[in-house]
Amino acid sequence: MEQNKTGKYIKYAIGEIVLVMIGILLALQVNNWNISRIEQKEQKLYLERLIKDLNFNLKEVEQVVNINQSKLYRINIVLERLHNDKISRDIYDFNDRVIELEVDTTRILNQTFGPNLLGIRFYWTFDHSDATYQELLANGKIDLIQNIQLKTEIIDYYSGMEDRLQLVNMAEMMRNDYVRTLADVGISMFNKMSFEEFDEYVQDKRKIIAEIENIYMMTSIHQNNLKYSDNSIEKKTRELIAKIEEFLK
Repeated sequence: MEQNKTGKYIKYAIGEIVLVMIGILLALQVNNWNISRIEQKEQKLYLERLIKDLNFNLKEVEQVVNINQSKLYRINIVLERLHNDKISRDIYDFNDRVIELEVDTTRILNQTFGPNLLGIRFYWTFDHSDATYQELLANGKIDLIQNIQLKTEIIDYYSGMEDRLQLVNMAEMMRNDYVRTLADVGISMFNKMSFEEFDEYVQDKRKIIAEIENIYMMTSIHQNNLKYSDNSIEKKTRELIAKIEEFLK
């Protein structure tokens, strides 16, 4: 009789333990499911924010390319007035891009030589947005992006951006050199002189011409880097947006 009672107690105790273990396992499974659901939701929010940043970059590309194209057109006019034929502008498809971007050529042509000469010094830089990406790196949540290939492509995009933007720093240095050269020969930043006045005032134009050429070539390279090359920022940005959107479907 006692043995039967003991056996029942043991079975009951084992049953209780099994039920407790099942309860713990179910709780862990529910907790893991909740964590996974939260992480997936957070991943979606971060990816949507990345798309927003990337679309901002596309708008910046278009704005910078349009403004700098006007600058190239201005440089073209100045170099022609200076009778300079040392650099070839054919390789840049200059006229086609002026038409494509609808540069306000009439306004530039109506300006006197002085404003066009000084307009060369303005350089519109590409101010890209990477706030979301930097946040992902700073808080260690880059690993929320579960697709390894997509995560790698996002990292590669922003890493490569730093190399491309080195051109901006080089262009800025050239711009500063040009401004100093004009100042050295006494040309004010507010002058409206005609070409005839400039021609009479500046005897040796070689240094000015050389620096205008450098600015032209660097701006052209920057334009290609932003929009026109096979590896342009615009192309890479559109490709990454498409891949993120495909992943979110």
